[in-house]
Amino acid sequence: MTTAPQIGAALSALTGPVGIVIAAVAALAAAFAALWASDEGFRDNVTGIFEKIKASIEPLITALGALWGAFQDLLGSLWNIFGQEIMSLFNLVFVETIFPIIQNLIEIFTSVVNMIVAIIHGDWTAAWEELKNIVFNIIEILVDNVLNFFNKLLQTVGSITSKLVK
Repeated sequence: MTTAPQIGAALSALTGPVGIVIAAVAALAAAFAALWASDEGFRDNVTGIFEKIKASIEPLITALGALWGAFQDLLGSLWNIFGQEIMSLFNLVFVETIFPIIQNLIEIFTSVVNMIVAIIHGDWTAAWEELKNIVFNIIEILVDNVLNFFNKLLQTVGSITSKLVK
């Protein structure tokens, strides 16, 4: 029978360290709830403690709010000065670099599949054309996209540098 070992495991869990901690927390919660419901002095003391904690951390919260406001002002100023360059970098990284590379990789994968199909069918001319497409796309990734990336990056760095010099 598997019932006895399962009951034994359940009792071990309840009487083990975790079970004892859970029971202690539950007992403290029950005692707290009972005192809160029946003792006005207890409620007043607990409320007073939380009011003191609130009062002591209020300056910190105010300072963090001021820090956040200053950070937002700084970001706004940086955006006003460098917003065009930030958008240019975003465009460079995603639109002009990553998307064309993804497109080339899709074309390479498609050409590999088409080349395998051509080889299976014995169409060596089509296989040769697909191989040329693969090589062309690899060269395009390595040369055109990388050169374009560095060219645009240098333009953007130059623009940022000229604004910093002003």
